[in-house]
Amino acid sequence: MRKRIITHMNNDHADSVIRYAEHYGNASRYTSRHAKVEDVTLDKLVLSAGGRTISIPLDPPLKSFSEARERVVKMDQDCIEALGRDSITIKEYRAPKGFEAIIFATCFSTFILLSRPDNVAFVFQRLPEFAAFVLRIRLLVLFPMLAIHIFEASLMIRKLQRHSVPLFNSWYIRTSAGSDHQCNIPPQVSHSSRNYPQSGTSMSQQQPPQGRTSRNDDPVDNGFRSSSYADSEGLNGQQSYVNPEGLNGQQSYVNPEGLNRQQNWSRSPHTPYDPHNPQITAPPASHFTHDQRVETVNAALYTTTASATAATASAAFSAQATK
Repeated sequence: MRKRIITHMNNDHADSVIRYAEHYGNASRYTSRHAKVEDVTLDKLVLSAGGRTISIPLDPPLKSFSEARERVVKMDQDCIEALGRDSITIKEYRAPKGFEAIIFATCFSTFILLSRPDNVAFVFQRLPEFAAFVLRIRLLVLFPMLAIHIFEASLMIRKLQRHSVPLFNSWYIRTSAGSDHQCNIPPQVSHSSRNYPQSGTSMSQQQPPQGRTSRNDDPVDNGFRSSSYADSEGLNGQQSYVNPEGLNGQQSYVNPEGLNRQQNWSRSPHTPYDPHNPQITAPPASHFTHDQRVETVNAALYTTTASATAATASAAFSAQATK
């Protein structure tokens, strides 16, 4: 069981392990990016990150490994609060499209155009008045523009950090090629897509897949208890379904707090929310859907990149005007 917990945390909840290293081990985001669980006992959790071994005491000690899930979930919630992170990690980058792509291409092509003096020399030769005007105002434009875009980029970087988005990484190239919506949920939520009820079927009539364990017997994933079955990696309600309690959903999933991360919900009014028996509930208006979160973070990525490019282009243009 100990080995199973270690494997499960490293494979399915790597973001939580990174947060453990950052919060409990005082490791930087960079050094903790490949943090792994090396061992777990009843009184401590041992991680490795950036060549360091981090030992996290479990106080009070676990009575048995069946308590592991509840404890690691609580630890992750503490880390999220202490680090100022969002419970959802964005793992998808969507390349700019439409008007955003035009703006990005314009800024980037300007940077390329001004990278060589010969590319713009004919402009200053044919328009000496314009060259003199640029020379006069270059410093008035350059420094305010640099300051504005640096400040803007710093604000956007904070948004990226909140959703644990890596900076200066090939992550953007790797994920922009994919089309699936991706996000990572903390340990209290499992997000799998194997062997779940089909559209229009009653979940109470379904039997657990062959070889799966009951959610009640799973020491790590026993957070979802209802009339439906769940395997050791969690219930994924991405299919349309209806169960005897009158719950139905489409393209959606739930966490133990009953928070809806997607759309199209209904809930039987006679079914009260019980934290020990989580059911599907409508989301608070203040919570974004997954698509909205992805769009917000990607807007931050575009703004950060465009700001840096525009600032560099301004500096290059002023330098060429000086020459």
